Amino acid sequence: MKHLLSGVFRYAIRIGTLNPPNPVQEVCVPEGRASADTYAYTLEEIVRMLAVLPEPARTIVAVAGFTGLRRGELRGIELEDYDGHTY
Repeated sequence: MKHLLSGVFRYAIRIGTLNPPNPVQEVCVPEGRASADTYAYTLEEIVRMLAVLPEPARTIVAVAGFTGLRRGELRGIELEDYDGHTY
């Protein structure tokens, strides 16, 4: 966000809409929270889950396990995004 805002203000200064200095230049970004430990399932664990899960859970686990998408990315998947040809 800092880089985006800095770029916007830099552009505004360049075209003469804003007088220097760039107000975002001296901003400090606070440190984020430490991330929790995560666990990656092995291929064998994924295959075992797929063997016992009913649909649609099986498809969800297969997509999550074989694509490596993050949780937020998985939530954003829609059927219309898949065309059957693009990898």
